[in-house]
Amino acid sequence: MPDELTDAQLARNDFVHNEIFLLMQKLVPGGRKRCDLDWDIAPIAEVADVIKAYLVGHSICTEMEFSPYLELK
Repeated sequence: MPDELTDAQLARNDFVHNEIFLLMQKLVPGGRKRCDLDWDIAPIAEVADVIKAYLVGHSICTEMEFSPYLELK
């Protein structure tokens, strides 16, 4: 069992988190500047969890495919 994520797995997680943050920025009402929203992994991870649950629940992908992780020993 590997002790760390591969570069590809890290890139996938970065992609997921960045895309969610971009979506959050786009959803800010009133045309406010995108820089008004600070990066905060807590709400980004919450959104990622909901999306992952939906995709996995509908057999679109596995948890590992959506957001790779390490299993604790």
